[in-house]
Amino acid sequence: MDRGALGRADASRRHRAVRLTQPSPNSPSGLGTTASLAIEAGRQALDSAGARPEEISFLVLCTSTPDQLMPATSCTVAGALGITGGAITSTRPVPALPTE
Repeated sequence: MDRGALGRADASRRHRAVRLTQPSPNSPSGLGTTASLAIEAGRQALDSAGARPEEISFLVLCTSTPDQLMPATSCTVAGALGITGGAITSTRPVPALPTE
């Protein structure tokens, strides 16, 4: 295997997505807020990757259901996870408009 393929395989392991399979216990409905779900997913991702919060250099949260407009939900998530460096951003998907 060439060095490029090894690098891509390593990056894939470190950047895998985490899917929550259990409802959040932090909400009366058991469903949780966007932040509580993202925080739990972030904790699972850090554990799965064997990474520490200070190793994270870029956090992106994309949701159509933010908890509030300001501060951005990504800031809440980063703070709860202990991510203090790097770039943090939130994005909101925009539906495609018909072209006709």
